[in-house]
Amino acid sequence: MGDYVITALPGDGVGPEITEQAVDVLLAVTKLYGHHVTVQHGLVGNAAIAAEGVAISESTLAACAGSDALLFGAVGGPPASADPDAEARPEQALMRLRKGFEFFANLRPVRPAPSMVGASTLKPQILDGTDLVFVRELSAGLYYGHLESAPRKPSEIHLTHGGLEAVDTLLYTEQQIERVVRVAFDLAEQRRGRVTSVDKANVLSSSVLWRRIVERVAADHPAVTCEHLLVDACAMQLLRSPSRFDVLVTENLFGDILTDEAAMLTGSIGMLPSASLGTRRTASGLFGLYEPIHGSAPDLAGQDRANPIGAIASVALLLRHSLGLEEEAAAVEAAVERVLDQGYRTVDIQEAGTTVVGTREMGERIVELLPPPPAIGSPLEAGTAVPQSDPAAAGSRLQRQRLLVRQVRDELLGQYRGRLADSQEPPIRVMARIVQDLERECALRQLDQAAVGLEIVNRTIGDVNLRLVTECEGAAGGPGDYRRLADEVGIALPGEALPGHTATGEVYQWLRRQMLDTERQLLARGWDLRMYDIAGIGNPVLREWLAGDLARWGLSATAAHVALGLGATGCVDHVLRGLAARASHRGAPAGAVLFALPGFNMPEGQAAAYGYRCHRVPTLPANDFKLTARQLDQALAEHGDLTAVYLIITNNPTTFAYTPEELEGLLEVLRSYRQRGRLVHLLADLAYVGTGVPADDAARMRVLGTSDLVDQMIFISSLSKTHTLTGERFGWVTFGDPDLARALGASWVTSVGTLPAEWQLRFMAYHRLFRENPWLVEKIRNLYRLRRTQLRAQLQRFDEEYQLFDRVYLDDDATIYNWSRLRAGQDCFSVFGTTGLAGIPGSTFGYSDEYIRFSVGMLPVAATG
Repeated sequence: MGDYVITALPGDGVGPEITEQAVDVLLAVTKLYGHHVTVQHGLVGNAAIAAEGVAISESTLAACAGSDALLFGAVGGPPASADPDAEARPEQALMRLRKGFEFFANLRPVRPAPSMVGASTLKPQILDGTDLVFVRELSAGLYYGHLESAPRKPSEIHLTHGGLEAVDTLLYTEQQIERVVRVAFDLAEQRRGRVTSVDKANVLSSSVLWRRIVERVAADHPAVTCEHLLVDACAMQLLRSPSRFDVLVTENLFGDILTDEAAMLTGSIGMLPSASLGTRRTASGLFGLYEPIHGSAPDLAGQDRANPIGAIASVALLLRHSLGLEEEAAAVEAAVERVLDQGYRTVDIQEAGTTVVGTREMGERIVELLPPPPAIGSPLEAGTAVPQSDPAAAGSRLQRQRLLVRQVRDELLGQYRGRLADSQEPPIRVMARIVQDLERECALRQLDQAAVGLEIVNRTIGDVNLRLVTECEGAAGGPGDYRRLADEVGIALPGEALPGHTATGEVYQWLRRQMLDTERQLLARGWDLRMYDIAGIGNPVLREWLAGDLARWGLSATAAHVALGLGATGCVDHVLRGLAARASHRGAPAGAVLFALPGFNMPEGQAAAYGYRCHRVPTLPANDFKLTARQLDQALAEHGDLTAVYLIITNNPTTFAYTPEELEGLLEVLRSYRQRGRLVHLLADLAYVGTGVPADDAARMRVLGTSDLVDQMIFISSLSKTHTLTGERFGWVTFGDPDLARALGASWVTSVGTLPAEWQLRFMAYHRLFRENPWLVEKIRNLYRLRRTQLRAQLQRFDEEYQLFDRVYLDDDATIYNWSRLRAGQDCFSVFGTTGLAGIPGSTFGYSDEYIRFSVGMLPVAATG
């Protein structure tokens, strides 16, 4: 469970009273859910001016910097703010925090509680369905200039010949607008898919620029509907038809005014929370400042009359956005809703028939009604289904939302089952379409995206997005802190916010320097990548490096043995095309390729496209789904047209890799046919060699690399899975016979257009990175191991509870998948419907749908106890 530090800044007026209740709720809910939170306090506003002479001291700022989030009360009111010309003013505390921590986006959700529609001045039928979020820009605009001086932003009162004159400057840069607008569009994608941009483009140049940039960002989010609304029209529509809005994004001053207006939709300004976010990441989210939107209300201070719900609701935002604790955030929101449902009110929201309570009692009652976490092993575990009849599921809004997601999932799965028999789509596309349609339908029904993420888990994709890694084994920054991999591998840009880490970008910049250095090295050898590559197989220096890498497996190779390509799949395409072209040149047919099943089906389509016949050999569970020497011998005897065998050394899609002994057996069969005058090429796909145990990989590769049959082998490699560089598409082929490489050169000539100079230089830079830092490859391997272990344990827990699997195969730590056999009566649909895990049926890989494959790559495995 988590260990967090929160800095509370109560401030002035009612700030200390409401913050006290917010802290009590924070400590209660985190303790209830098994976390440890340390709350440290600091002075801000008038309190700080009186004690320290400034609105916020350097020591308080340092404490804030060392925490996971800030909980802010309110500042202002007498005595200090009575003098607007005073050197120290309470508002400076908030401005220094916003500027110092680069808080640029202020989120203000507005959703009237059903039991409080009577508290609003609007009619209930007007409020019905209102659920909106304001995204207010914080770092610029008119509002920013008065209290925080900045170059080119005068905000002052000065004397002219005509008397006193005041000037304020509304200044926005393109970057300031774009980053906050992107926050709004990203948020809309998680909600109902609508953005309203509020401006004054008929008067202000800043709004004209604002509108242009909104249009540009909108083009990147085709699923989001975008509208522009003038600020005065927006003010009217908020009172006339608030339910029409989803996400509203606007500049600083407009946002300050409109959100106070929107507060009255809930009955009181004391009800609304807010979150101010920047780019710095915490271990589980974004560092932020959380506060109710109301002021210090000095006339209510010390009277136990202030409404703490805005501050307590801000705790829910803190839990969600900075600590990544969605269940805990939902528990706070559910407790607030329960208290209101029971009729308890503070004086600002009292109605006939309700019970008025003070600040402290309201906080205490919310603590009492916090729903407990679901028990370990209960149906509310992440990635598991929620039985619709479970009465405990009504305990929180998130749990209720998960029930609704489950209902949508059941509805769509039923529809797909009904038309699956008539579908011509391959099963993998069917599963992908189901996931896509489910997510779209949940968005249309306005279901909570956190609930959707827990109930729809896509395990069809094996790639890893290092930017989204959240796992950390041991101390932060240690060898088990996988959150830093994106920075360490040079994917993250300087200053980019990652989970638990702000990227330095040092490796990103180092790679750029290496590209410059390697280009100079190539030019010194007379090789200009900017000129046409007649051979089309890439520069000789990089090919020398790659050939040298194979020496560790006993394979003696030079640059002449190697050709570059775009990923393993692109390289397979070149090889098959080249072999077919060579056969045609000799007046012979392309022949046939043997594919072991289950297997990766993309090369089958490529082979068929070049005129090969495809002979498929189903493997057996007893042999761990691997082609045996006996099966190979039988296939070669029965099919005299077989000219190549496609073999994935670390089996995709199953969980097993060939042992050295098994490879020796296969080579012995090929050797026996060669002795009879029949040479069959072995296309050895090494896509996953490197994701398993290094000693095991080396042992199996030495069998191939030192074989007397190496000249009939073609090794296909990439940095896609082994180095998590899927999007880079760095691939290459190593021919055991350099004469074969030259003979197939014609099939590579057209690839020159796909091997631009920058691509080759980046490939070389990455080659240097991994050779100089072998610990990086080991760290990536360990991340795979961690995810494999966690997924396997999760599947076994599911099986204990739901009896889904006949067998969850234990892997040999060689691939990034899990391969399981289903019990009779189960299929990929029933597994998805029960657990929320979307896997791929075995028929996708030419095998039986009694089997299902899950990928461990893209998503972390949810911790379920």
